[in-house]
Amino acid sequence: MPSWAISLLSVVVGGVLAYAGSLHLQRLRNREEAQRARREALGMFFSRLAIVVGVVRQWPADPEPTPLERMRELIVGRSERLRLRDWIRAQERTRQIFGENFYEPLFLFLEAYGRLRLMPLDTRVRATIDRAVDYVERLAALRTDEVKREWEAVRAAFLEAVEASGDAPALEGVEERLLGRKE
Repeated sequence: MPSWAISLLSVVVGGVLAYAGSLHLQRLRNREEAQRARREALGMFFSRLAIVVGVVRQWPADPEPTPLERMRELIVGRSERLRLRDWIRAQERTRQIFGENFYEPLFLFLEAYGRLRLMPLDTRVRATIDRAVDYVERLAALRTDEVKREWEAVRAAFLEAVEASGDAPALEGVEERLLGRKE
């Protein structure tokens, strides 16, 4: 084989090996970046979940309607205009009492949830995230002691699923930071 052919073959083989190596390194980088983004999103979701649950748990349960309220509901309950007026008044009172940022923890929680919805996740992790969102909805609607007691099971299921998926580093120190403790 002539020397020029050996040189050409060496260049081609070297180029192919370099290209294959760079593709492999790029795949590794992409995988690491996806893992970092997923873990960051999981940590943010868990912290927002804990905050929104802490806030909503403090809300008092809705009292049973009085006989007068029941009668009013029967008489004018079908009126869209009155329901809209009642809703606006309730929102105004809520903001007067709690301030303009009353819903901010819920909005931040939903933002963190939305970010996770767009990511590929372990099926068990995704299922516990969906159960956590269902729990927040139920807690906001009912706020009974029974629903409040479910928090520990929801929290534990989420932590176990994340641990089993291999993404436990995402949650390291999150609870300590939420509680204001040093790591």
